[in-house]
Formats: sequence, structure tokens, C-alpha cells
Amino acid sequence: MGPVITYMARCPDSGCQNWTPSASDKVWFKVKEGGRTGTSNVWAATPLMTAPANYEYTIPSCLKPGYYLVRHEIIALHAAYMYPGAQFYPGCHQLQVTGSGTKTPSTNLVSFPGAYKSTDPGITVDAYKAATYTIPGPAVFTC
Repeated sequence: MGPVITYMARCPDSGCQNWTPSASDKVWFKVKEGGRTGTSNVWAATPLMTAPANYEYTIPSCLKPGYYLVRHEIIALHAAYMYPGAQFYPGCHQLQVTGSGTKTPSTNLVSFPGAYKSTDPGITVDAYKAATYTIPGPAVFTC
């Protein structure tokens, strides 16, 4: 049980292979988020627990062409009723964006680690209570 969140970060023009953003580099912007369906026990992570366990996201069409890192994360909340109960499961890959986009996000950027605090909504939460859920992190980047 928990949200699924996708971030992207633009790499240098030379590519991502030799670039590792530091914890002080706020370069990550959110492109997709999914949380709880209403107050039910259906979460964005729920479909990932059964075959075929697919996850899709859309690259914003306005993004400037170039190399990007992509970070998908599942935040498991089954023990998040007290700190440090939330468990983070990130997975990353790199890709090259092509097209005619011109935008490079400059607001709502975060760093990893450092994007979340234990006091943020959605990090320390009793996920077993039927309540609405606030997805942590910045707003989703939109064109």
C-alpha cells in the first residue's frame, strides 16, 4: 500500500553516464503521481502487486530534448504510522528525449535524498485508516 511517484532530471548535454546529482542538487521534477483512491484500500501501488504489474508514464511533450534520468518510486506505508516507518523503493533508468519541446523545469525541483521530511504529509501516516491521502513532494510538472 502506498503511492507511486515518477521524477525526471535533465542530465548534462554529454549524457547521464558520468553524472551523479548530489544531495544538494535540486534537479528532480515530478512528472506523475498516484496515491489512494478516495478513502479505499486501493493504492497506486496495488496493480503492481499482480501480474502483469505494468506501470506507464508520459514524458511531458514540452520538455527540451536531451538526456534525462527517470526515478520511479513506491513509498510503502504499511508501517508508516510512526517514524521511520515509510519504506522507499526507487528504481531508475535513463533515456533520451527527442522532439521540439523547449521547456526545462526551474521550479518545484527537489533533491534525493532530501525531497521528503518525516513531517511531510504522506510520509508519516496511518494508511490503515480510511482517510484521504496527500501525496508527498512537489506539484507535478505540466506544460
